[in-house]
Amino acid sequence: LNRATIVWSINGKTVKSGTGLKSITFRPGPLGSNTYISATIATIDGAQLTATKIVSTADSDIIWEAYNSYVPPFYKGKALPADEASIRAVAIPNVRGLGSVTKMKDFVYTWKRNYDVVGNVSGAGRSSFTFSLDYLNAQEKLSVEIGARTNSSVSAANTDIVIVKPTIEFYQKTADGMIHFEKNVGNNESLYGGSVLFAAPFGMSPKNIADPSLTYEWTSGNDTIENNPKANTLSVDQLQAGSINLLITNTKSLFEEARAQLNIGS
Repeated sequence: LNRATIVWSINGKTVKSGTGLKSITFRPGPLGSNTYISATIATIDGAQLTATKIVSTADSDIIWEAYNSYVPPFYKGKALPADEASIRAVAIPNVRGLGSVTKMKDFVYTWKRNYDVVGNVSGAGRSSFTFSLDYLNAQEKLSVEIGARTNSSVSAANTDIVIVKPTIEFYQKTADGMIHFEKNVGNNESLYGGSVLFAAPFGMSPKNIADPSLTYEWTSGNDTIENNPKANTLSVDQLQAGSINLLITNTKSLFEEARAQLNIGS
């Protein structure tokens, strides 16, 4: 090959030629298209050979959710994962030009978590992956390779899942039973008499904040405020001027907890 004359063609058009030109770099076509590459080789002893390859362009996405992490009703943002949060990931292939392969179940999926293949969730039609985050990691890398059953065509996608600390926001629940999620309660704000302070633990698991695994410890200074330990609400009539603190703990998790302080005006 080092002495042969090599002519490279892409989609029938010669793009490069030369002695010993064994490789080229090219840009493939748009998503879903096929690029036809051929190399015609003329050896020094008069032989002529041609090799052809078809390159299909493809793309994939990973969509994931912390499906058991809490956010308030009608919240427009994404529920972010805390330590040991439950994650559901789905691979979306965008691969065309593979004949009858058109459905997600017709592909073979190889899932990797932190660069290690997860064999028990990989395979034909295995487009989803559900797992719990490791509390020892600050983030986890998730990737998937997607191929057709009938050939070696492969697409890949990857994403980083960053673990966050749960946070608490306070909202006011008025006597009519409405929780005013449009605005959180800040320090030294006036609160309606007869209303209830509602604590929303963003990112805590499970997303059912009345679940028995979640405990709520309300304190004022060094004194515990008498309240149902399973309750994320506190009557405003119980509050006095000063600061109140709330500790929410997931008793089924090693490290999952959230803390917040709110200053109550006179």
